[in-house]
Amino acid sequence: ALDMLTSQQSCWAGEEKAALVASGKAWAAKRVRGLYVDALCGLAECDLKGDKKDAQKALERCEEALQQELFSPEALCLKGMALARLGCFAEAQAVLSQGFSLASQCCARSAADAHAVLEEVAPLADEERLLKKVQKLREDGSCHVREGRYGDAAWSYEDGLRALWGKDELSSDELEVRARRKAEGLWPQLRAAEAAILTNLSLCCLHGQSPEWPPTPARAVELCWLALAYDPEQVEALVRLSHGFRQLQRYEDAEAVLTKAAKLRPNDGAIRQELERVRCRVDEVANVVGPPPETSHT
Repeated sequence: ALDMLTSQQSCWAGEEKAALVASGKAWAAKRVRGLYVDALCGLAECDLKGDKKDAQKALERCEEALQQELFSPEALCLKGMALARLGCFAEAQAVLSQGFSLASQCCARSAADAHAVLEEVAPLADEERLLKKVQKLREDGSCHVREGRYGDAAWSYEDGLRALWGKDELSSDELEVRARRKAEGLWPQLRAAEAAILTNLSLCCLHGQSPEWPPTPARAVELCWLALAYDPEQVEALVRLSHGFRQLQRYEDAEAVLTKAAKLRPNDGAIRQELERVRCRVDEVANVVGPPPETSHT
């Protein structure tokens, strides 16, 4: 019995020793992994002080750190800041929110910076989501145009304008405010998308889709003027504007607009040919109408 007890105690001691060894190894591995994550975060923090190319390196380091420690507050905060530097504002907002929430619980050194960047990113993230929505509607409209479905394209473009404007129409004062808005954040991209949608929608209005949706050149002219309010030298809008004037038989206006387009793009043969056709039409109308009557002077 004594031998059995001694043997059992020896077995327990061996198991306890093995458990302690395993626990020590696990602690050591965790410690090494933590040091590795800290080192990666430190390098990423240095990268973020550089240019955009360095921000990409910082992002890669943070992703590697998160593979080692999925919920590392420091790595999440730095990843969010790297994404913000790279212009991925919506994704940066989500990562920063998660990182800041965890960082505030453990006093991570990047918590303050993450919170500051989070506040800066919030409006940009909204603009980024809006831009993606508008670009998708623009792509849908362009797809319909390529298939000759101008009515369906018009619906997509109108939805894009409603998303940008928050309403169906803009007043002249609202248009002026938008035209004068400073080129900050994603506004240049949003404005470019808006101008493109206006010009594309004008094409749909010029074509129409019989029989349920006839051409509306007056609406096309209005849309082109809106696009030109953002960029008076947008050649595509000028050309579409001339098409609208021609359909409205306002040939002199079409000639004036095409003359400006030809000056802006002097090597465009198609614009020059169209300008010659419009000038011929102006001369034809003048010959039919005849010269204005002379005024007698006494």
